[in-house]
Amino acid sequence: MGIIKQREEDASRALLVLKGEIDMHTSNSLRLDLLALVKKKLPRLELDMAEVSYIDSSGLATLIESVKACHAYGGVMRLRRVQKRVMDVFRLAHLETFFELDG
Repeated sequence: MGIIKQREEDASRALLVLKGEIDMHTSNSLRLDLLALVKKKLPRLELDMAEVSYIDSSGLATLIESVKACHAYGGVMRLRRVQKRVMDVFRLAHLETFFELDG
C-alpha cells in the first residue's frame, strides 16, 4: 500500500489523506500523484498528515516542488494536522513559513 490512504477530489480542491512515512521509498510515488493533481490546476490541494509519522529530505523536496508548482498557477497547497514530530522537521529546516501548516 502506498502513502496515500484516501483521496477526495472535486472542482475546487483535492484532499489526500496520507499514512506512514514520506521518505526515499515513498516520495517518488507521492510526487507523481501530486504533480498529476497540479496539472489539473485545482485552486486548493490539501494533505492530511495526521498519520504521517516521519518525513526525510526526499519527502521535503517532493512537497517543496509541489508547493512551487501550485503557486506557479495561483493555487494553494496546505498541510493539515501535522504531527509534532513531523512539524519539528519543518521547523529545523526553516520551512514552517514556506508551507501553509497546521498542527
